[in-house]
Amino acid sequence: MSRCRTLLSVDPGKHDAGVAFFVDGVLSDAAFLAPPGGGPYEVARAVSSWATRCMMNLGDPRGRISLVACEGQQIYRGGRAGLQDPNDLLPLAQVVGGVLARVDCFERRIIMPKDWTGGIPKAVRQRHFLAGTSEWERNLLLAIKPATKRHNVVDAVMMGAYVLGRLKNEPEGGYTQ
Repeated sequence: MSRCRTLLSVDPGKHDAGVAFFVDGVLSDAAFLAPPGGGPYEVARAVSSWATRCMMNLGDPRGRISLVACEGQQIYRGGRAGLQDPNDLLPLAQVVGGVLARVDCFERRIIMPKDWTGGIPKAVRQRHFLAGTSEWERNLLLAIKPATKRHNVVDAVMMGAYVLGRLKNEPEGGYTQ
């Protein structure tokens, strides 16, 4: 993805979101956003405002983000522990739609979890990924508060790395960067 100057990657939640911002393929910033009110539209507004601040930090407050990648939803069927109520995905879909509508960008993508995670359990994929990050990236991620929500931000960073071609799913259940 050599033409992707700026990338906003979003791991949406019903009441919050993990976000990551990349410039020229390098992680520039990441955050956990939990807006007051915490509904789908408030989350989308918070993501849009955060993205605007990231562009302002680049000295380009009116610039458009090259690509916004937002995780899509999927229903897991049969045998999976913690089988969710499919209706729980509706507020997530509203967050995704709101983010994609609000953020000024050239290109939008919905990335399905199965594509970027490769079906690898969260704890395993995050451990492998963090082991391959730079000290600066690791420190940025470890500073995310609250720590109980940090995994959402790590997922946003990992999804962004996947979109940029920096993250490859390995058949042995690991990742290479």
